[in-house]
Amino acid sequence: MQPDNGSRKEVSEKDISNKKKPEMKSPWVKRAFGNMFEVRVCSAIGSTTTATVKLHSTLSPWGDNNPLVLPSVQPSDLLSSFIPFGFDIFEILLDGLGHCIKLVLPKRGEKKKEIQIQDIVKADGETLAARIVRKEEIVLPRPQGVKPIKMKVKHKLIGTTANINLVSERPRPGKSERRFSSRGKGWFCPYLYCTGRKAHIRRAQDFSIAELRGPGSLEADEDVAYRLLSESPSLLLLCDPQPSVVTKRMIILLIGISPRWTGLWSQSRKPEAARLKFHLPKSSCSALVVPVIEDAPMLAWSPYTLYDMQRSGYDLEAHCNEVKDHILGIVDTSAVDSSKRDSLELLIAQGVRLMLRAVLPVGQGEKKSVKMPNSKRAGIAMFRY
Repeated sequence: MQPDNGSRKEVSEKDISNKKKPEMKSPWVKRAFGNMFEVRVCSAIGSTTTATVKLHSTLSPWGDNNPLVLPSVQPSDLLSSFIPFGFDIFEILLDGLGHCIKLVLPKRGEKKKEIQIQDIVKADGETLAARIVRKEEIVLPRPQGVKPIKMKVKHKLIGTTANINLVSERPRPGKSERRFSSRGKGWFCPYLYCTGRKAHIRRAQDFSIAELRGPGSLEADEDVAYRLLSESPSLLLLCDPQPSVVTKRMIILLIGISPRWTGLWSQSRKPEAARLKFHLPKSSCSALVVPVIEDAPMLAWSPYTLYDMQRSGYDLEAHCNEVKDHILGIVDTSAVDSSKRDSLELLIAQGVRLMLRAVLPVGQGEKKSVKMPNSKRAGIAMFRY
């Protein structure tokens, strides 16, 4: 029988660093040849064919009904068209040389990432938490638009299959009840595909939360979490946002995603990097930060999109309970602030409810309160860091 969180033994920083899972990387030879333009074209043709054949049972790599995958075009591909394979082979040799140098040089210690959050954001979060504990009625301010954040997500993956765990998996309801279920459950799949991971979501199954369980860990996901945390205009902190050696943190927030430039997801999947845009509501939509147990997923998302939330028939309380129950299942209660530990369930439930209410129409006949570039690519996402 494992000890509970309250009786956890003290673990040294050296022991935790030894237990840390290595970052997932594809072999450099596979990455080097796989990123060649000719190989990218063949891979796009193969991905399109496979997605088309499986479209009746599985969502496309983009999490929708579009099986078309185009090869990403780089400026260096123009030179390759004049010197077939020559420029790509040169890049492979440089990549291999860099790999050999890394093996020879001694490894440096990991640099601790510092989180910078404005004092006013922390103070507002503490005030919000106190009002929730006192069970006051909270009136949300009018939203002030959406804040776009451009990111270059670097990674070392190519052609990896994502290990997706579907929580509370259930058969998709019939047509008469389908309007009460999510229509865009794969809305977050482009992020995975652009970072070298393929997600396979079955059409016939609905779920409450989709979890990314591997393979391995990806530092790029943590970098995204740090950036979103520092850019969030409103936070509800249930612990110190800086992760400790023993306990990781997770940020839960409502975000939208879109391609960075051309409007094509395929062009956002650059070799060893994804160029994406994240969209955050500027106010009245507090992100939630909680400590999580070691078995928490690397990232997760709710299948309900902003488009689903702003349609008739949407059940706010049912959605809130699904997200709340998932967070309660992975939160590390021993690392929660002592002043908030007794009201943990209330804080999480109200935090999620306020997050969802902020994107709903204020009253009957009111316009949509938050407008994302694409409401079918927006929803609640969770990043562990």
